[in-house]
Amino acid sequence: MLKPDEIADLRKLFQELGFRNVNAKQTSIPKHIVDWIMEEFEEEDEGQEIQEMLVGFDYVRIETFQGSFGFLSGSYPVMDIEGTGVTVQDLGHDNRAPSFLLSMGESEDIINFRKLLEEKSKTK
Repeated sequence: MLKPDEIADLRKLFQELGFRNVNAKQTSIPKHIVDWIMEEFEEEDEGQEIQEMLVGFDYVRIETFQGSFGFLSGSYPVMDIEGTGVTVQDLGHDNRAPSFLLSMGESEDIINFRKLLEEKSKTK
């Protein structure tokens, strides 16, 4: 479980990347991510080991002026962009990559994601 100051830091990070009115709330990992993890690692690990692995992740739902998405912490933190109308392929990533997981390692990708969300909100 993330500490309140870690959630505040996460909120600040997204504000620094141009997101506005950022609210963050820790919640359970959504089913689509659990299903993806189970599918991705089923050959290597048994179900019990996968469940233990999930304990090491924290999930935070991020609500912003631009839209809502998730953040999954771990060794390689990622954004969960499921349901935003934007996929990682829209950002130029390989079609083999899961369409809903965006690496936090590239701030340029996150900024481009924000811009796509803003464009989508203008066309509604």
